[in-house]
Amino acid sequence: MSILVVDDSNVSRLLLQRLLERGGFGPTVGAASAEESYALLGLTRGEARTDVELVLMDVELPGVRGYDACRRLRAEERLRDVPVLMVTANVGPEHVQEAFSSGARDYIPKPVREVELLARVGAALALKREMDARRERENELLVLKRQLEEANAGLQRLSTEDALTGLANRRAFDQRLQLEWERACADEAEVSVLLLDVDHFKIYNDRFGHPQGDALLRLVASALGGCVHRPADLIARYGGEEFVALLPATPSTGALALGEKMRLAVERLGVPRGSDQPTGPVVTISVGAATVRASGETNPAEVIASADQALYVAKASGRNQVQRANPVPRLLAEIA
Repeated sequence: MSILVVDDSNVSRLLLQRLLERGGFGPTVGAASAEESYALLGLTRGEARTDVELVLMDVELPGVRGYDACRRLRAEERLRDVPVLMVTANVGPEHVQEAFSSGARDYIPKPVREVELLARVGAALALKREMDARRERENELLVLKRQLEEANAGLQRLSTEDALTGLANRRAFDQRLQLEWERACADEAEVSVLLLDVDHFKIYNDRFGHPQGDALLRLVASALGGCVHRPADLIARYGGEEFVALLPATPSTGALALGEKMRLAVERLGVPRGSDQPTGPVVTISVGAATVRASGETNPAEVIASADQALYVAKASGRNQVQRANPVPRLLAEIA
């Protein structure tokens, strides 16, 4: 790293450079004016020096004064941390104040004394290097913090995402159901759930193998996901070949319509499974739909149980269909 000495007097400039290099602060480079220092530092057209670590700036320069030149350097983002030491014969209070208000790190009175010059330059460089090291450590900590946040986000995603299909997993569904239920209770809104099961999946798996079975589940997941567009709705893999859809603020008619849309979407995939299956030659799903009005008298388990009961009816009735759950017994009693 080098020190830039800005002084219009060749004698003064060379003397300062010699004292600095003799004191172990080198190499040095000289400039005879503020404009010349701008050129060296890349503030004007031309190739910039990037090795300048400190600037010694004479106050009385031709054209632009040292104070104004210091302000110009301070205004440049990449030079903001380069310390500027003003060299001046004017050491009155008003001159010292102007030196610091212009952004100078320190000032050195003329005539320059070697011991004082080296001490002030050494202190300024030590402070700059400490600040640079601290900033580097802070940047490293920021990088580590960002990496940790990304890792945590990845872990969170893994903990709530089904690895095979990319849908939400059972844990994520249970958490979301509880949250949506609590929200719905405030308004006593309806919450609907669809339970979906791939028809005769075990036979398909045994016939075509587990890799092909996994590929089928991914296709089904993609088809189901394509049917849902509301941000509040959630499609999850419930386990094995079962999927579940959470539909907050959705009446029974809306749940049935979406269930039928999903059934058709899977059937239209046209995935062959053999002509000997009673539900036809292509893969299909059965769907159970349930709707419960959330309140202090109901709970999320009811809507899951009702959807499961409806799914059982759909399977028992020949599969590849959507069945609606009957009202839970307590609700029937209330109606009666």
